Amino acid sequence: MNSLLEAFIKDFEENGPGSVGPDLDKGSKLMDQYGAKLNKYEERRVELSNAEKLFDMPMADYNDFSRIKSDYEGMILVYKLYKSYKTGREVWSKTLWADLDPQILTDGIESYMKEFRKLPKQSHNLGSNNKKLTLASSLQLIFDSLTPYFAKLYFGLFLIN
Repeated sequence: MNSLLEAFIKDFEENGPGSVGPDLDKGSKLMDQYGAKLNKYEERRVELSNAEKLFDMPMADYNDFSRIKSDYEGMILVYKLYKSYKTGREVWSKTLWADLDPQILTDGIESYMKEFRKLPKQSHNLGSNNKKLTLASSLQLIFDSLTPYFAKLYFGLFLIN
């Protein structure tokens, strides 16, 4: 089990949903795949721990596995927020320019930023190999770029009318 588990931990850190950097769509697709593997190893870990207790054997060290499991649970929250943001973005993209209310866009993005800030602090810096999940920076960049643009748009509309 140890060599298989170590190989899984290495694979999770190098190729898992936390290693995709800014490609959150790819990471979202990897969540189910690695979630199933993680659950399989968790069941096996529980079985082995129970057997170790039953036979008074020394307990194996599963700290690395616990760490990636905790990271995965944080990633679930981040990717859930990302999917929600992506759905909102799809709805916004179908809005006709004539029906556009820039305040709805800025309020929507601001609400996603608030939701991200509510996530546990360890969820803000998930990932490995300097490829951190970048949902927060992406949302902040979009919010920062929308605000001045729509201010100019409003100003232009005000001058025209």
